[in-house]
Amino acid sequence: MPESTESKKTEPSPKPKGKKNSVLTSFELHFLAEELKEQLAGSKVDKIYQQDSESFLFQLHIPNKGRKILNIFLPGFIFLSDSKAETPKTPSNFSLYLRKQLSNARIRNIRQHSFERALEITFEKMDNGKKQ
Repeated sequence: MPESTESKKTEPSPKPKGKKNSVLTSFELHFLAEELKEQLAGSKVDKIYQQDSESFLFQLHIPNKGRKILNIFLPGFIFLSDSKAETPKTPSNFSLYLRKQLSNARIRNIRQHSFERALEITFEKMDNGKKQ
């Protein structure tokens, strides 16, 4: 008798529920801004990377805590991590410009703009002993 072969049927993976392109609501951004402000106030910008036109990585040094990566994926994701994702070998012109403007700057404030879906990050940079 020939051996019976059972064919395995694969079930399609469940589709995520909710919006296809989820974005942060104003309410969610309010609490995210408060949490990021608490964690990142006073941190220093070490490097900035641009992975593509909608994703940025800010390598930060937080006093007494060490290095953290602020990951920004427009329009709807922003989070902190300990490790850096793969970055392009040659930085884009825009990331070079941001590095020039924000290198060694400190994050002074993070807030939500008028309960809009906009996050404001205030940087302070010392140039020749003067705040900018």
